[in-house]
Amino acid sequence: SVVMVGDEIIGMGEGKSKKDSEQDAAKNTLKTLYNLNL
Repeated sequence: SVVMVGDEIIGMGEGKSKKDSEQDAAKNTLKTLYNLNL
């Protein structure tokens, strides 16, 4: 799964199920956004 803002991918995730993949993508997106705001 990927999280996009406009045309930019800001988070990607993998998992055994669609739900796991989406949750991993959300977690990675939060990490990316947190690091951008430091």
